[in-house]
Amino acid sequence: MFITLIFAQEVPAPSLTLETAVREALSHHRRLAAARKETDAARLAVRSAHARTNPEIYFAPALDQFNGTTEELLITQPLEINGTRTARTRGALAKLQVSHARLQTEQREVVGAVKTSYIQLWRERETQVLAKSLSETAQVVDRLAKKQVELGSRPGIDLAQTGLEVTRARQQETLALSRVRQAEAGLNGAMGRSPEAPLPAVELPTEKTEQITVEIAISGALTRRSEVSEETARREALRQETALARAEGKPDVAPQFRSQYVTFQTPKRSDYGFSVAVQLPLLDWGARRNKIQQTEAATLAQEDRIEQARQEIRREVVQALARLEGATAILASFTEALPQAQKLLKASQLGFEEGKTSVLAVLEAQRMYRTILTEYAQARAERALAQVELSRTMGGTP
Repeated sequence: MFITLIFAQEVPAPSLTLETAVREALSHHRRLAAARKETDAARLAVRSAHARTNPEIYFAPALDQFNGTTEELLITQPLEINGTRTARTRGALAKLQVSHARLQTEQREVVGAVKTSYIQLWRERETQVLAKSLSETAQVVDRLAKKQVELGSRPGIDLAQTGLEVTRARQQETLALSRVRQAEAGLNGAMGRSPEAPLPAVELPTEKTEQITVEIAISGALTRRSEVSEETARREALRQETALARAEGKPDVAPQFRSQYVTFQTPKRSDYGFSVAVQLPLLDWGARRNKIQQTEAATLAQEDRIEQARQEIRREVVQALARLEGATAILASFTEALPQAQKLLKASQLGFEEGKTSVLAVLEAQRMYRTILTEYAQARAERALAQVELSRTMGGTP
């Protein structure tokens, strides 16, 4: 009889892709949920503004059998032929466009924050792995130094130097772990999660960015960025407020139904009837006139806000392109620096083992190698961050 033993192997958790993180943020982030609800509220406001004004019903019953009013029942239905309904509806539509544009802005900002936090987490985890590796290397050098000191081939002062290097490496490892935890909380927050939720492995996204000119980038950003649409819609809403105030100063008609008796006496044919009331807003003590001047001044101010939004977009695009250009150039420079630093470290370690290299030279080579690897990880992350920033400034949407 043969007994087969099956050992369960721990299956590593699948990594969290950038696309998955973005989709989760778009589905669960509270900022986007609030923006969607505000858009729904603005859509309902359009339906409310488009509806006719409610009829006015006045009911003044007589006290006992003495009727002290001209009519006990008066029903009036304004028709709003002076344009108030049209201006009110167009103003609500403009505010709906504002909500739509704000939702697009929120989506872009949330996606940008998720991508940025994701790349920062990758960078800090890479730094932590590097710090742990260098800490182990420092301990190996310290052990070699102890053996050589025991054999008499090294002076005892080398142990103090290698021991200090081990302490410094452990400190760097502790700081790297702290930054990883901060980055994990940042990504969870950007995704709309609880800050302490566990996160699996992340991978640095690789995006191919085509070289574009500043003019093309600015033109595309001005077309796609929702901030310009939002400020333009606000201007239209102000214009419709002006139109509404002007329409309220125009005559309007309202069909009416009147009945002199309703309660204690059955009305005769001569006691009730229909009429058409004409509203003549001839007098204005300044409220309507000042309202028109106020909205016209606000519209002029909004023109400046639209131009300021365009200026901010131009500035962000130029800065993002410059950042990407610099990050790409720096990353390319590591093609030669990495092999040289690795070669120097191996040569110094081999020389130290053979007693031909001083401990100071080994430690210096370690620091150089650690610095190069850290800067390389930083350069890769910086280029990815620059790509995210350029996509955000150009109005990239999910």
